[in-house]
Amino acid sequence: MQTRFTVAIILLFFTSVNCLAIMAQNRTELINQYNARFTSGDYVQARKTLDILLASEPDNFDFQREHIKVLGALNEKEAFFNEMQTLRKNGSPVAIQNFYSIIDAKEVPEELKQSLKSHFEQANDSFILKKWEKSVRDQPLIKIGTSATVSTPIQQETSQSQATEAQQAPNQSNMTEEEKLEYDIEQKQLEQRRIEDAKQIAPEDDPGFTRH
Repeated sequence: MQTRFTVAIILLFFTSVNCLAIMAQNRTELINQYNARFTSGDYVQARKTLDILLASEPDNFDFQREHIKVLGALNEKEAFFNEMQTLRKNGSPVAIQNFYSIIDAKEVPEELKQSLKSHFEQANDSFILKKWEKSVRDQPLIKIGTSATVSTPIQQETSQSQATEAQQAPNQSNMTEEEKLEYDIEQKQLEQRRIEDAKQIAPEDDPGFTRH
């Protein structure tokens, strides 16, 4: 009896491992499929693939970003606007970064972007508008100073030690909530640049999404 129980446990274990391996393989195949379809301009089929990925990982920020991007590429204005406003209301560094990534996507019609921009202009959303243009966001990052009226430029991140960065870090207790959010976003961009500079590309291991 004990032997049968042990065999059953072993079979269950290997079945679970096999299922996880199949799921991982399917995930990679679906991501590659999405990238190929989106890059080729087949947005309808790309959306179908993305729906499958989102169903299994609804909280995945990459999947969420690509979903909104596809809505824009398909010129589904109402759904696109609703999702972009949801990102803005979320207000987290990841959400704002995704917001701008979608704005930068060449597949989203310029007319749709300008219409969205007009919406934020009417709402007087200076936080979003001041970095709407990619050229502004591509400028060297600036750390916010210790007061609302002072900003201190920093050198490029390549040669600075963590200790030096810690000394230069602003006192967040003196910041407004908007300044704190902007600082968090800039730090995330800094870290992303470091990662992109350091990593070795290995698409066969983890394809990820193609940056469109």
